[in-house]
Amino acid sequence: MRRLSLVLALLCGLFALERLDARVVPAEEAKLQDQPTTRFMGQNVAVDGNVAVAIGHDGPTLDRNILVYLRSAGAWSLEQRITLPATAGLGDDLPIALYGNTLVLGALHADPGGVLNAGSAYVYKRTTGLFALAQTLTAPDGAARDQFGAALALEDDVLVVTARIDDDNGDRSGSAYVFRRTGGGPFGFVQKLLPSDGAPRALFGEEVDVQADRILISSERKAYVFEPAGNQWAESAILVPPLNTFSPNGTRHIDISVGLWGSTAVLGWPRQVGPMGVGEGALFVYERDAGGWQAGPQLLYSNAVPRDYVGFDLGLQGGTLAASAPTDNSFIGPGGPGKGLIYARCGATWTEQAEYQASDGSHGDQFGYGFDFDTGTTIFGAARHSLPNNNDGAAYVFLPDDLFVRRCMANPNSTQREARLSASGCNVVAANDFSLHAANLPPGAPGLFYYGESAVQVVFGDGFRCVGGLTRRLHPPGFADQGGHLDRELDLSSSAGAGIVSGATTHFQLWHRDTQAGMTGFNLTDSIEVSWQ
Repeated sequence: MRRLSLVLALLCGLFALERLDARVVPAEEAKLQDQPTTRFMGQNVAVDGNVAVAIGHDGPTLDRNILVYLRSAGAWSLEQRITLPATAGLGDDLPIALYGNTLVLGALHADPGGVLNAGSAYVYKRTTGLFALAQTLTAPDGAARDQFGAALALEDDVLVVTARIDDDNGDRSGSAYVFRRTGGGPFGFVQKLLPSDGAPRALFGEEVDVQADRILISSERKAYVFEPAGNQWAESAILVPPLNTFSPNGTRHIDISVGLWGSTAVLGWPRQVGPMGVGEGALFVYERDAGGWQAGPQLLYSNAVPRDYVGFDLGLQGGTLAASAPTDNSFIGPGGPGKGLIYARCGATWTEQAEYQASDGSHGDQFGYGFDFDTGTTIFGAARHSLPNNNDGAAYVFLPDDLFVRRCMANPNSTQREARLSASGCNVVAANDFSLHAANLPPGAPGLFYYGESAVQVVFGDGFRCVGGLTRRLHPPGFADQGGHLDRELDLSSSAGAGIVSGATTHFQLWHRDTQAGMTGFNLTDSIEVSWQ
């Protein structure tokens, strides 16, 4: 067993080095700006499938602009600008969560009912091509300065909103609220979450993630896992990373960032002291087994220098981890433009794969201060980017790393978007760590992944069949969730992996039912090509 593990580790490590040498910087797909209307664009960003959202200031009025971009046929364009008046007193910190046709904005400095900084969360739904305000959420026990809306996480029908200054366990102890919706309807309050060891100035609720109904919430120095328990949630674990430096207790200087996917949790601590000094940052991996959550590797940036702040934010999908370093100094010295990193898991081994950099990055851009990662697309906000004008800001969209190659495009379905396919993990067959992810599907639609040995482009239903030759269907079919997502782990050691061997090239696609389109009744995603090692 040890010999097999060693062989897998060597295979994954060698493959990772080949990928890193071949292409250090992933392809920048687009630079998004809204000149001259919006400045400081990219303070917060989000991406889901073919939709990206960025927040900035209206130049003349200081109103807050929520900018919605749509990708079609590989090109991004501004689809909608939602403006919130400066008189609302929302402040600069406006967290956002995007999932399918739902966009949630955290207004932690809002004064609902005249209660100072109690906070609110605004839920926007997209039904006719544009987002419209559908619901305003507040804490059922909200009080002044709770800052409800400090952090958000949304997946399928579960929304978690934190209130980091709530004082149930003492001053600034923090809390989180879980909301759920049914069938795409309005969100209803379900439960208030508090940590078992809550304490004053712990700031529980600094960051949050939710995946498959499991919730991960960070505080000043640790993170908490909550598992579903009937119609409620119960704390199941406390993850305490080996931090070697801290923010001043009870202050929101820099948070522990969190990412969650399946049985993997990752905590990012930007202030970690590394071999070169303070603030290099680190990523701490945890894996869940039959005995609970176990500490895994600590990931360090190979080119780190002091105050890079790696792990300022992060995103996890399958076996792919992306993280930001908004003050990366390795490029032009202190206060550099910022950078992003991508790591891939191959079996049990995590390897640094590539670096994200803006094509026109400059000193103090804060590239990565705003950040999101989903469905094979990564977006970085650079609110201080000053080209062409001072502090215009920008959002940079990147294509995924070279795990796969995207092939023929899809036609829009009834969501008015093109269904999109991506993958995560690694393409080493012996590692058996590969997952498929589809987005922009009609909510609830049945879908079936399939693969074949060649690429074609033939009209089929409302889209294109992009996979030819001998094809194999991945049974059973699944159903898209309320956000239009459908995921599948591919067990290469089973019959589902038939024909996938080292040296082979495989083409993947997803067929999905789409009766709302009023045409043939079905459509397809685009396709991806994977070359196996």
